[in-house]
Amino acid sequence: MLYKPFDGEVVHVDFREEAPTLYHPKTFCKNATCIKDPDCDCNGTWPSTERCTGGHATGTPGFPALLMLAIRDQLASLPLSDLAQPAIEIARDGWVMDEGLYKSIQQYAPQLARDTASRQLFLDASGTRPIAQVGEVLRNPDLANTLELLVADPAAFYTGTLGAEFVEAARAGVNEVTGKYGLLSMEDLYGYRAVYREPV
Repeated sequence: MLYKPFDGEVVHVDFREEAPTLYHPKTFCKNATCIKDPDCDCNGTWPSTERCTGGHATGTPGFPALLMLAIRDQLASLPLSDLAQPAIEIARDGWVMDEGLYKSIQQYAPQLARDTASRQLFLDASGTRPIAQVGEVLRNPDLANTLELLVADPAAFYTGTLGAEFVEAARAGVNEVTGKYGLLSMEDLYGYRAVYREPV
């Protein structure tokens, strides 16, 4: 939601992620045959920790499309490069681990450990504890590089190498507990649009 004080207009942009085209309402059933059975009520689903872990839980992100729309329709008063620069600098130069983030990493360490990139970013060599103590500095140069790519061309996420890498990672992200893998495709990315909605 955006309020434009110069003309009093209130704008709402829907850039929520979208489920892959291959997604099925019974996707998270524990019973693998339920998806083919119209009478199955799927009352046994995987716990949320498993439904939210792995490529199977990945949808088409909407944030790059929001950036495209904001640039096209001039919704920002500053260039995107200026707006993104502080985040790029923080990702590259680092930020201080606070207690809240430390506890979150500690709590979700088993899930983070399943993914190579998450394990390298957030966990120590043992793969069981946060990579830094409270008060120490964390860095994420890959995020800085990704943000720079998005600033240069937000559409490239949906049509270029960055999007292809995202889809490849999602499809390769098999959940070890459920055996489910990612359903995302490049077609899902091609078809995504951020849209204006009527504010409520």
